[in-house]
Amino acid sequence: YKRQNLSIPGESTREVVKRFPTEAEARCKKVYSDDCASIIFAAGINDTKCIDFKDNPVTELEDFRRNIAFLTESASKHTKHIIFVGLTLVDEQKTAPMDNVYFLNDKIKTYNEIINKECQKRNITFLNIAEEWSGLNYLQLLSDDGIHLNEKGHQKIFEKIKPLFI
Repeated sequence: YKRQNLSIPGESTREVVKRFPTEAEARCKKVYSDDCASIIFAAGINDTKCIDFKDNPVTELEDFRRNIAFLTESASKHTKHIIFVGLTLVDEQKTAPMDNVYFLNDKIKTYNEIINKECQKRNITFLNIAEEWSGLNYLQLLSDDGIHLNEKGHQKIFEKIKPLFI
């Protein structure tokens, strides 16, 4: 198996949409008839980021829905094994605001539901992390900035994804 992490920190789905077709075409080529690609998306948290005000998101909801629809449709052209990792909650004590930027759990949940609906339309596996973690003490899974996952958080996500490959 050849694994490649193509994430770029700070990107919104707008940037992922721009580069995904080229990235997927370059990596999902079949050499042998039984070759199979898997695509795992973990994108969207940066779209929820609000600048200066709590209601000024980087990506408007309808644009976000279109971006997710494009990514799921485009991925479906290359493989049936697609997984979308849902958004993770944040520590609002550290992120609302953080300088002039807001990351808010209510907004994250709204965007997460858009991902869920777009995945349901195409029968794509969606791991609803925000919903699952809302019942946990998820703060212990976040790094000091209150947004990014720490080692325990990454391990928890890995444990959700691993059975999908066995």
